[in-house]
Amino acid sequence: MSWANQRTVFDLRYLTVRIHNLNQLIAKTDFWENVATAHQTSEKIKYFISKRQEEYQRSLSILQDIEAALELLESSVDEQLLQEVQINLTQLQQEIEIAQTRKLLSNPYNSRGALLTITTEIGDMQAQNWASMLFRMYYLWGLSHLHQVCALDINDKEKGNISYALEITGRYAYG
Repeated sequence: MSWANQRTVFDLRYLTVRIHNLNQLIAKTDFWENVATAHQTSEKIKYFISKRQEEYQRSLSILQDIEAALELLESSVDEQLLQEVQINLTQLQQEIEIAQTRKLLSNPYNSRGALLTITTEIGDMQAQNWASMLFRMYYLWGLSHLHQVCALDINDKEKGNISYALEITGRYAYG
């Protein structure tokens, strides 16, 4: 992946414009009259400023470390330095993949939480086993991604009819 691709994935210009527009919205005299909208806008600013710019800076720092190490490697071969470059390349690739996933999930609804319902037909044991497995999988996925997970309804007592309802709260749980 080229550095040019990283710039489009992180899109610092978009971040800067978005933060500027949100700050202009906050500066309006009637902004704080609607508490719900004010809170939502404040959360957006916090997300754009802290999370997205932090991701960009972290990737930029890793890239600069790689560039410096490669310059040193041109003058002399050092196994330890070569291993450090490989580790940094892996970290950079992971950062870029995370940013690409976030960009892929840029639909307004994708950044929200999710409600999930899993139900089966009466008498289909294979479907019931599959539903139980899906429930556990989504439940553990939510926990592993540090989302709040709440089992709203677990109905596996009725003979032949299983249903699960799950609420996953956190950024990008829906997407």
